[in-house]
Amino acid sequence: MARLILHLSLGVTLFFLQILLLPLHQTRLELLNLLVFYEAIHPFLFSAVFLAVLLGLVVDCYANGPLGLYTGLYLLVVILARVFKRHLNLQAIIPQILAVALTLVIQGGLELGILSLLEPSGVFHFQAVRLNLEKAGVTALLAPPSFLLLYWLDKTAGRYFFDPHSASTELDDLD
Repeated sequence: MARLILHLSLGVTLFFLQILLLPLHQTRLELLNLLVFYEAIHPFLFSAVFLAVLLGLVVDCYANGPLGLYTGLYLLVVILARVFKRHLNLQAIIPQILAVALTLVIQGGLELGILSLLEPSGVFHFQAVRLNLEKAGVTALLAPPSFLLLYWLDKTAGRYFFDPHSASTELDDLD
């Protein structure tokens, strides 16, 4: 439970950091997706779903889309992470990058599709697709160092707040 509270507080902090400080040249990094993906590749499915729902509700409160859109998109990240965990070796760097990139492309495509259905303008926005692909690529390249940082944070916090073996933060549990 302490691990979930740690990741939830980190997620809320990353959300506000992402909104206020990290719009890099029209590209917003998807740091919350990396956190949800990291949580989803661990054995505890409940904590990943709980984190995805809570962070999705926080994002939904501040987003201009329909309520529940980002909650559903973060749950999609959990589903895709569990599928990729089953079929790819996510301990290696290249499969991590590919899995995160593909997850973000699918999530972004679904988000653009839903938003275009809600506001049909008759024009397909190639600029939005290009920005979505750029955001997915940059965020996917940040996946390996982010996962190592989260792993280190789990291990360090485990020494002080919770038992790391009961929280299942070992890299061997990523299988």
